[in-house]
Amino acid sequence: VLPATLRMQFPTVGSGAFRIAHSPCGNFLAAACGPSDDGDFEILVFSVARGKLHCAFGHHHRLVYDMVWHSANKEGPQRIPRHQWLISSSSDGAVFVFELPEESSSEVLHPVVQHLLHPS
Repeated sequence: VLPATLRMQFPTVGSGAFRIAHSPCGNFLAAACGPSDDGDFEILVFSVARGKLHCAFGHHHRLVYDMVWHSANKEGPQRIPRHQWLISSSSDGAVFVFELPEESSSEVLHPVVQHLLHPS
């Protein structure tokens, strides 16, 4: 059943979102957007409950193909995993593993936990 009214709207960059992924706990929505003004593609992670940007990940230079969430330590407060990672792959030949920060951040580029190259 689709709702009859718009409940919330999230801002994007560039041409909008090309791929979205909900976190396993349901608290976050990742949107692969771009290209930004500098030509890169960003992943914006929104807090669904607050309806606001939680953080943004950069590093991809071309279209993001897919994103997958992984979480650990599900015994945290309010059943929110203590550690959450977002794995993304793109047509630039890279796979990135990002760790979701516990607190909201206005920084655009968060450090990469791991950078893997896939054959092109």
